[in-house]
Amino acid sequence: MEKLILIKFYILTFISLFLINCTQPEKENSNGIEIIFTELLNKNSYYNFNNPMDTTTWHFGCIKKDIEYIGSVFSMPSITINDSIPVAIFDEYSFEEIITIPENFENNIVTPSSLEYKDECIGLDEDNCDFENEVLHYDITHHRLEISNPMRCYIFILEEKSYKLQFLEYSSVNSGSLLFIYSEIN
Repeated sequence: MEKLILIKFYILTFISLFLINCTQPEKENSNGIEIIFTELLNKNSYYNFNNPMDTTTWHFGCIKKDIEYIGSVFSMPSITINDSIPVAIFDEYSFEEIITIPENFENNIVTPSSLEYKDECIGLDEDNCDFENEVLHYDITHHRLEISNPMRCYIFILEEKSYKLQFLEYSSVNSGSLLFIYSEIN
């Protein structure tokens, strides 16, 4: 009996560790491919649109950013973009409406650092901080991290292909989980 309980414990532990420490597999739907990054407060996660298993030549990622505030250090997930890739943001189109690269792509290109978590604004008057492009934002009123603009679309132009991406949801489950969807465009 004791041996059976021990075996069940090891099996459950192995399954739990596997599920918690992996980026969840791709799930395709009619709009694109959905991915979930997990354990964002414990590790960095990177994504390559052309080869999801390749984390050395990534296009974007979610990194653990250590933030110092009033003598304490807190880990916050932050979106990072490969500096060599042009990325534009679009609020005027839905994810489904974007089927080709919009004509005004060049006008909407942003610097990769503008998408990152703005730790320099912690404890300051948020009206004087530029959160306009920040993907993940800490809501001090409700003490939670959330997607700043879940309807916003991001267009990545790579050498041979282009992709649209939308960050759908952040959850504190599994030490931080981020759900996003992407699809290739013409």
